[in-house]
Amino acid sequence: MLFRSDPFDFGYDAAETIPQMPAQTIRPADVPRGLVLLLLSPGKSLLLWAPALLLACASLRAFWKREPGIAAALLAAAAAGLLFYAAYLFPEAGYSHGPRQLVPIVPLLLLPAVVRPLGSWPRAALIGCAAAGFVIALAATSISFLEDQGLGQDLGAGARTEYYE
Repeated sequence: MLFRSDPFDFGYDAAETIPQMPAQTIRPADVPRGLVLLLLSPGKSLLLWAPALLLACASLRAFWKREPGIAAALLAAAAAGLLFYAAYLFPEAGYSHGPRQLVPIVPLLLLPAVVRPLGSWPRAALIGCAAAGFVIALAATSISFLEDQGLGQDLGAGARTEYYE
């Protein structure tokens, strides 16, 4: 069958990856945990991986006054993306750097930053965002992103993992 009729079938067999049954990939009860992971965690925070979003947040009020319809759409897109992936079983996207699933909405969320001309931003803010982004990208690419996923034991021999706890 080429097309699936279930909109929540993402092509993964959840029974293979989820140790607790019944296998549920979307759980609204997990939204608070997912939001903390996507916004505040040191390894997957959206603001950590895209520090220029802080500049966009700083100019959101001016953007709202200039383009209220676009600003409302941006907030709706951000809320929908955050809430959907916060409810997903793996909001952190597993083996990846940063919040992989939120990458498509980052350019949209940066739009409010263009309300102000580049020269009007404080130099320290621009340098701080550029430096933070460079350091995070350098740190991420200088080590294996699988190191924190190393379980250290042979799971085939019946060893328990605490990865999902």
